[in-house]
Amino acid sequence: TQPITKNLILYAKWVEFGYQVKFVDYDNKVLDTQYVKSSQSATPPEQPTREGYTFDHWIGTYTNVTQDVVIKASYTINSYQVSFETNGAGTLPVQTLNYGSYVVAPENPEKIGYTFEGWFKDSQLEVPYNFENIVKADIKLFAKWSKNVYTVIFYKDNYEVLAEIEVN
Repeated sequence: TQPITKNLILYAKWVEFGYQVKFVDYDNKVLDTQYVKSSQSATPPEQPTREGYTFDHWIGTYTNVTQDVVIKASYTINSYQVSFETNGAGTLPVQTLNYGSYVVAPENPEKIGYTFEGWFKDSQLEVPYNFENIVKADIKLFAKWSKNVYTVIFYKDNYEVLAEIEVN
């Protein structure tokens, strides 16, 4: 500090005040931080991705910013359809399930002359479906059948067996 010994003109220097705009994901992981001048707008980052969900919108206002703000990503859970191909045993309802759910096995279908062996992931009936897996996409399951074998017995009048044959 110095003493004033003559007329002096002082000029004010203005510094424009700014605010922090932080964009975060669903788990509060910081995706982007921007500093904007008062009453200005931030630019949202590229829409984030999340397995099993679709980005919906940003929660919060990042336009006309007048204070520090945190803007959070909002998502909608994906839903998937599970259909059942019974291979000749009628129609089963389609299940609509959210990502992360489990397929609910329907009651075993019935087909005359066949025994139901289970649900398979492929139409070649080689890979059984594991109902402990969570749903991550649309699923089509296929019923596997084995032919029933019946024994036909031919008798004489005196109940003597003439022949036994196995038929499907």
